[in-house]
Amino acid sequence: MVIDITELITVKQIPMLDLVEWLNDNKGNYFGTGSGIVKENYLPIKGHSEKIHVLYIGKGWEIQAKTIVDSYGRTILYFLDIDDGPTASFFILKWS
Repeated sequence: MVIDITELITVKQIPMLDLVEWLNDNKGNYFGTGSGIVKENYLPIKGHSEKIHVLYIGKGWEIQAKTIVDSYGRTILYFLDIDDGPTASFFILKWS
């Protein structure tokens, strides 16, 4: 299940390491940063691209930053990809 956590990071300004600590305690062990892991997707419109950077990885979860570049500029969105519904629901209840 993929959860959009952009508002938690940018509006509520919850430190990302607080989310990592919670995920480590409630879902699975933290393995480390995802430095060097980039999933790139060029959109069919010239000058548009998306890159997904894996920021943190744990057992059954990863936090990603998706960078979108288009004619309006650059936008960064943050997502949590978690592999089971009950923990994802618990995360949403805890952090929303």
